[in-house]
Amino acid sequence: MTHPLIERAIHGYRTAIEKQIERFINEAVGNIAVHDCTPSISVTLRLDDKNQSKLEQLTKPNYYALVANSLHGIFVCPVVAMRMNSDGTTCGWITLHPNEIAHLANASNNDTDGTLYDHFAELHKLHPLDRVSDDDVYDDKTNISIISLEHVKFTLATRLIPQHGTTYEYFALDGEYSTYRDYPYSYIIITSGELSGIYSTVDL
Repeated sequence: MTHPLIERAIHGYRTAIEKQIERFINEAVGNIAVHDCTPSISVTLRLDDKNQSKLEQLTKPNYYALVANSLHGIFVCPVVAMRMNSDGTTCGWITLHPNEIAHLANASNNDTDGTLYDHFAELHKLHPLDRVSDDDVYDDKTNISIISLEHVKFTLATRLIPQHGTTYEYFALDGEYSTYRDYPYSYIIITSGELSGIYSTVDL
């Protein structure tokens, strides 16, 4: 049996979280519009079949991650550096920090040879907290925060199943010190048509 004082404290916390979620929902479409970089981003898609591999350059993203987290609310991020296998599984990369989307878009625009996927995969081998400890957070090539990168993998049947975890934000302090904070996130994968449908629900 839970002590009644603990229950009261948890109830107050739950109420605060529900108010925060309500605010995130009310601000979601405007927040999505602020960070939408669709008109200025191209995306590479490598189609890997059993016998051959074909690289395509898309003039706009096919897929987006609809992200919700406890720090930045709700926003969308294009899925870049995509690869599609013969079984229909699509992989790619997103960032879990809305302020990093512009860097991600710029890196995607420069990915003319389809090597960005492997570049991010190499960066992602080291755990984010190890990078924070080593003050090795930003990629010299793309200027993106490595600890905010997220590898996505989905099919048409699984893309709307929420994926969740913990992401990190790095802070350089005065002197030689640094710190970080972690916060939970969740996302689903939506199509460009579904994103347009979100916009159509309100007058921007």
